[in-house]
Amino acid sequence: MRKCILLSLFAMLCNIGFAQYKTVDFNYEKSTFNNGQPLPAETYFELTGDISKAINIVEIQIYDENGYPSRKPLYQKLWKRPFNHTAERFVIPLNYNLRGDEEYDFAILYFKKASDTEILNFRNELFGNLDAYLDQNFDFSRKRISLLKDTRSMVDDMNQIVTSAMSYYRTQINRDFEGFSDLVKDDIERVENSKQNRMLGRKSTEAENLARKNELINALKTRVHAEVAYLLNSGLQVLVDIKHIDNYKTEKTQTIFTLHGGYGGAYFDQSQNNNLFGQGIMAGVTLPLGKAQFASPFWSNTSIMMGVYFNDFQLNDNITATGPLLQRPYYLGVGYKVYRFLRVSAGATLLENNGQINGREVSNAVYVRPYISLTADINLWIGLAK
Repeated sequence: MRKCILLSLFAMLCNIGFAQYKTVDFNYEKSTFNNGQPLPAETYFELTGDISKAINIVEIQIYDENGYPSRKPLYQKLWKRPFNHTAERFVIPLNYNLRGDEEYDFAILYFKKASDTEILNFRNELFGNLDAYLDQNFDFSRKRISLLKDTRSMVDDMNQIVTSAMSYYRTQINRDFEGFSDLVKDDIERVENSKQNRMLGRKSTEAENLARKNELINALKTRVHAEVAYLLNSGLQVLVDIKHIDNYKTEKTQTIFTLHGGYGGAYFDQSQNNNLFGQGIMAGVTLPLGKAQFASPFWSNTSIMMGVYFNDFQLNDNITATGPLLQRPYYLGVGYKVYRFLRVSAGATLLENNGQINGREVSNAVYVRPYISLTADINLWIGLAK
């Protein structure tokens, strides 16, 4: 009983140990991780580093090699200072698998609370850019207002204006801008569909038309301003520093070579043979279509299977099904992992008949037959000793 308890505790400790993230320390002054050591590959890890008490948000962005700043990040995540927390270190669990023996670009962004003046400047700049865009894309000719772009394009452009402006800011409640609502789209179409002569008369002056135009446009601007105003009241944080780490190396990973062995059988036409199935022990190579760390479960569990049977198949008293060249049946198929290291597979077996009928040698052309099998994977780790 005591042994069982000790074994259970040992297993629990092992599981806890394996569940822990590797810790990687970032040195701000040197712009290195773990004193210049390569980053962990094909596993999640935890990034930590020093910060001042003024920093409330730290964001890390991971790019492919030479991807910063022209491309979108492969992965990004931020740390937010807890309420009334004065720690001078950040900790960010990174749930992203880096590929082994490759280089990545990293950007670490530091944000502090925006002052009242900075919030006001941000507000004026954002509202001003949106207003200028609307003014440029409405054409007022005679008594009708028309759009220079379609409504959807205008909304997309305004979304981009807000997104670009927010690249230097974050909100304390971590609320992203989700785009303008359909109400803005409806208001844009309402402005375009309005005709001045219905309200002002056919002999309205140019000044009256201009006043009516400004009234409609200003109502639209008010709606647009209202839909982004929440960003100003969400504990706005402003970017104060960026550390760029260029082409940082990951650790080399071991190459895994997967073999398999098991039992399978090929199907034959019983009208021509005494035996319906040819069966026997098989072994070969497993070629996974994806790694579990980078592919979906379906593709990481699916593989190409190829190999050879250890025995020939006896079709009847006189004819044996073997294979060309090696004189053993070959197979090629697709396998799927059904439980840990066990795979079922199906495909084609390459065969050639040998034997004698009425004293004459039989050597038929190469042909194929379907097969099914159950095999077990055997992983071999290949690497050079350090």
